[in-house]
Amino acid sequence: MNQIKKYLTVTSHQKVLSFLLNHPSRSYMEKEIAKAAKVSKSAVNEALKELAKDKLILQEKRGRMSFYSVDLNDPLIRRLKSTENVSLLMPLVEQLKKISQKIILFGSFAEGTDIEDSDIDLFVLSNQPESAQRIIQKSSLSEKIQPVIKKQVEFIGLDKKKPLFYQEIEKGIILWEAK
Repeated sequence: MNQIKKYLTVTSHQKVLSFLLNHPSRSYMEKEIAKAAKVSKSAVNEALKELAKDKLILQEKRGRMSFYSVDLNDPLIRRLKSTENVSLLMPLVEQLKKISQKIILFGSFAEGTDIEDSDIDLFVLSNQPESAQRIIQKSSLSEKIQPVIKKQVEFIGLDKKKPLFYQEIEKGIILWEAK
């Protein structure tokens, strides 16, 4: 677990919310959440009641069963999910920043609208693209990451050559930038 993540998932409430944020494509029963989040059933029960009452999660009754999920249309949920996503990438960013001028997360992962099988769009400005690619390939997230690695020379004029792509990068989250 990376350094930031351990502070974001200390309480049962945080662990439950974190699980739902990272698995937004379906609803889950209390028992499933307890097992996956590694939290006791009683703590999950309390957390789900409070999170639903505060409208941070959705509760859907089907017969006598309750199912829980998050609403990716909610701007607060998207921001929380984006924060989770950034924390997930920080160990990789720490390695990449040694050889990079700028690292930007863009696309659904930055917007907090990603689901389980979404890819991670990462822009890396580096004069050592091969080294950056090797670092990414060694990452535990390598299967999901769709890196765009450009040298400074290639980046200049990108706004003219590929304006839509450039705008997408500009809307992203700057994870690191050299001073």
